Amino acid sequence: MTTSPLSRIAVERSLAAVQAELGRADQTRLSALPPLIGADSRIRLSDALAALFPSQAREAALTSFRQFRARIATAAKDAEVNFNLESDTQTRTTPEDRWCWFLGEDGTTEAAARFTESTTRNVVRVGQTAVQIGKRPVRYFISYAHADAGLKDRLHRLLAQWFGSANGYTFTPWQDGDILVGTDWHQEIQTAIDACDFGLLLVSPAFLASSFITNQELNHFVAPDPLGQQPDKLAVPVALCTLRFDGTTDMKGLEKRQIFRDAAAKAFEERSTDKTRKDFANQLSGKIVQLLDRHFTSEPPPAGPGPNRPNFAWQRDELARDLADLKFVTPHIRAGTMNTLADEAPEGERNDAVKFLLDWASEPNGPSCCALLGSVGIGKTTTSKAFAHRLLQAREDDSNLPMPIYLDLRNLGEAARTEPDLTAILHTVLRRSWQGGQTDMPLEADEVIRLVRQEGAIVIFDGLDEVLVHLPGQRGQQFTRELLRILPPALWPRNRKSTEPGRPGRIMLTCRTHYFRSLREQQTHLTLEDRDDVRDTDYRTFVLLPFNDEQIADYLHQTFPDREIGPLLDTIRAVHNLPELATRPYTLSLIARSLPQIERWQMEGRRVTGVDLYRHMVQSWLERDSGKHEFDIDHKLQIMEYVAAELWRTTGRTWTARQMDDWLVLFMDRTPSVGMHYRRKDLDLLKKDLRTATFLVGGGRRPFRFAHTSLQEFFLAGYLLRALREGRPDDWDLPRPSRETFDFLGQMMLGQEDGVALAELAGMRGLYRPRASEWAFAYILQAIAAGYPAPSPTGIVLDGADLRDWVIEAPADGPLLGLRGARFGGARLGNAVFRHVDLDAADFSGADALRLEVNGGRAPGVRFNRALLQGAVFRDLELSGSGWVEAGLHRTQFLRCVLRDTKALEVAVPSAFFALCEPTDRNCHIDTATARLAMLGGHQHAVTACAFSPDGTRLLSGAWDN
Repeated sequence: MTTSPLSRIAVERSLAAVQAELGRADQTRLSALPPLIGADSRIRLSDALAALFPSQAREAALTSFRQFRARIATAAKDAEVNFNLESDTQTRTTPEDRWCWFLGEDGTTEAAARFTESTTRNVVRVGQTAVQIGKRPVRYFISYAHADAGLKDRLHRLLAQWFGSANGYTFTPWQDGDILVGTDWHQEIQTAIDACDFGLLLVSPAFLASSFITNQELNHFVAPDPLGQQPDKLAVPVALCTLRFDGTTDMKGLEKRQIFRDAAAKAFEERSTDKTRKDFANQLSGKIVQLLDRHFTSEPPPAGPGPNRPNFAWQRDELARDLADLKFVTPHIRAGTMNTLADEAPEGERNDAVKFLLDWASEPNGPSCCALLGSVGIGKTTTSKAFAHRLLQAREDDSNLPMPIYLDLRNLGEAARTEPDLTAILHTVLRRSWQGGQTDMPLEADEVIRLVRQEGAIVIFDGLDEVLVHLPGQRGQQFTRELLRILPPALWPRNRKSTEPGRPGRIMLTCRTHYFRSLREQQTHLTLEDRDDVRDTDYRTFVLLPFNDEQIADYLHQTFPDREIGPLLDTIRAVHNLPELATRPYTLSLIARSLPQIERWQMEGRRVTGVDLYRHMVQSWLERDSGKHEFDIDHKLQIMEYVAAELWRTTGRTWTARQMDDWLVLFMDRTPSVGMHYRRKDLDLLKKDLRTATFLVGGGRRPFRFAHTSLQEFFLAGYLLRALREGRPDDWDLPRPSRETFDFLGQMMLGQEDGVALAELAGMRGLYRPRASEWAFAYILQAIAAGYPAPSPTGIVLDGADLRDWVIEAPADGPLLGLRGARFGGARLGNAVFRHVDLDAADFSGADALRLEVNGGRAPGVRFNRALLQGAVFRDLELSGSGWVEAGLHRTQFLRCVLRDTKALEVAVPSAFFALCEPTDRNCHIDTATARLAMLGGHQHAVTACAFSPDGTRLLSGAWDN
């Protein structure tokens, strides 16, 4: 067969064979050419270069084009296809005047013959019946209130037009106007509902107020009890009229359903033009078709083996694999209550953590919930897995013990952003957690719910804070509420009747202790804001304690069985902050790996910090895998810093493989200082190098994330430092970094005495940048307290900053925190606390400072003009010459303050209360004859407890005596 320019069909056929032999990058380039080939099968060389190498200069593109042609020729040879990309030989002319084309064997006719022969060979004809294949018929029931008939008709006319053009379905509506005269209208409605595929529920206030709709129609599509059995009819609720979603409306079971509103979150009633109404119907029809596609194409879940499901040997084996490489030291906990938050306090009895959890699991009348709390790296995950594994082992001898089901919430990843319900949460975590190597998971979401509600299983939700940290407050509360739905309070022993069948299980949650800012916030969150009959007494609370000397010695003995432990402990104690790091299991493992290097550093007289430990560990890992790298080590470190930052911006802190690949392509394009070094590298190999980085875990069904939170925080600190060094302060605009991140950053700057970074950080004080300025201020405050390098916050500009609930303070036994001339104009300072500060001439004009507290220090000349200060407290403060023009005061308190020469503070009760202030003429007068308060002595320390007698006549106070 002759070789000639190919037709479009021949090109596409040959491409399929050749592309299979090419790398991903060349596949993408090759697919860019065929759409450009015209009827004469030729393309200008300049157009080909633009399509193939758009970012390269002309000479570089020509070189790349020649290399590309050579790779195509090699791939065609490997695929046994006669196929080449040719160009003319006019090398002295410009690419605009040159041509290129594909050459090959255009065997279209012969190929078609071979195909037909192969597909019809040996066919035996047997007479049979046939059925016409067409669009799938779909019936839908329209449920609406008669008061909304006009709106219903307008929406349905538009919707019917889109339904009529649907590609895969034929839609048939039914509404009560279709009832024939003289027929049983109630029976007609029930028959229509039974026959429909979905209900189009046109929700409005009149719809929700209709008892007939609620009792006769809605219950076929939405269960009134969201925890009960759900109807099998699809529901499509649509906001026909404006609705309130603030909890003041009885949604009749629809509060758990996604009610359709258009892309601008508008109801149909709010759309007043033809275009916006048509757009509303267009978007709604698209969502309905997507719902039907998923409904009709999904396979029904396979029938489970029933309540006598065998023991979960698969889960025991997985946990055993996870624990196999660990040098497990029995962790200690302190049993507490929901009113306990501290995790570092030495007081209290230390107990075997796993034993206590086992005792809770087997306690007949114990609390239904357990909260395992602890700081980062303290071993919450390891303890949870050890507890589950020990319980599974014990069940081999006693099948009456509860079945543990361990679920790592970090595997939920991006799915947390979609406000998933309980079933979706369980399905996603199970699918991404399964490591068995088989296609089908051994456990389904519905089975987990049944086991917990009926078979006494204990579900362990590990890593609650890893999800909550990326969800706003109300959505975070809703997420925890979904988790606890796995065992509703109605099934808990204190509510459940003894005659009810089944045996309810229990729920265990693990969470970083200091994720919550206060005991009150912790208790409010875990008890679901006291709205679902969840009480603090329903929790058994355990706080994981740091390792003591015996546990550290035990770990080191397992790691170095041939060495004396005493000298190793002396080495740790002699190095800056290593004793503290050694009390946490994760960082102790890092110290153990690096002890030989630490000993060498110690001999050299070098000061060692936690960041040195992490830096050494990271460098060692990279050098160990040096033969596997496609990226240079320095570039890989930089890439990991950017990955850490991008994941920090991502809800769930996880990526799919596709998200990681896409990010790398964009990074290489946007960062030429790195990307230009790898233009001749196969992009697929670079992607693989990133996915297999030592610091990341994931792959298969599991999303990618950092192997440990502290690793991500270490690289994030490097990203923040690099941004300062390279003059990119806007890169600090990301979700608030953790305290551990700022600790790493401070230690990095301490070790390198980085003047450039400090100068850039100092420059950030003079211009407010949303979030970036807040985090710069947060670092400065933390650095001052810890002794890390930091510029003074004097004169910092935080106009408009969000500082709600911040505590801004200096140690009481040290100098005042210097905030002279600082600007907080228009800032949000609700519930913020300033302690031991110098606010001389600071400006809070226009700030929203409800319930602000300023305790101790000086603030002469400070301005609170037009600030909202309702409920604010000023205590032990020099406020001479301060300005309060048009300040919003109500029950604002001034205690032991100096108020000479103030401007516009001539107010009285109830706008402001003054006590023990100077001058004394402002102070509130208490008639001693009717006084109910008195200054009482006797305490030598601060009062830490207070209680009233039931009749209100006596007050008891207490102080903690150290």
